[in-house]
Amino acid sequence: MKDTFKISKPSDLTTAFHHIPSSFPAALRDMFDWRGFHSLGRLSYCAFLIHFIVLRLTLASDTRLQHVSIVSCLTLFITTSILTYLASIPLCLLVELPFTQLWKAVVEEERPVDAPAPEPVDQGKPFDLVATVDGRHVLRE
Repeated sequence: MKDTFKISKPSDLTTAFHHIPSSFPAALRDMFDWRGFHSLGRLSYCAFLIHFIVLRLTLASDTRLQHVSIVSCLTLFITTSILTYLASIPLCLLVELPFTQLWKAVVEEERPVDAPAPEPVDQGKPFDLVATVDGRHVLRE
């Protein structure tokens, strides 16, 4: 029997999600384009690095013998997911982002002052955490 849906490498799955057909309902496209996924995506590498540590600490903190059930598995999943992403926020802000900027500053070559700047490439929506904030919601003294 031949596989009709086979993913040979992870980039195939990524490509499939980036090219959601326009025939999908607008609600489904809006769900996939939710801004919260951008923030979770930014934190995903730090979460990957510390998830096993959080999981071990969560399991090691309870020394009682327990039966494995659906409820206990869901509780463990939700607890470790929330703790992992909460712990990955400072790791991302204090370690990953500054070192990424440092790496770019060291590796990228300097352009001469009179050299023309390269044409900007339109990458769709900009990633800006405060792009939707307007003046009406700002507290003023």
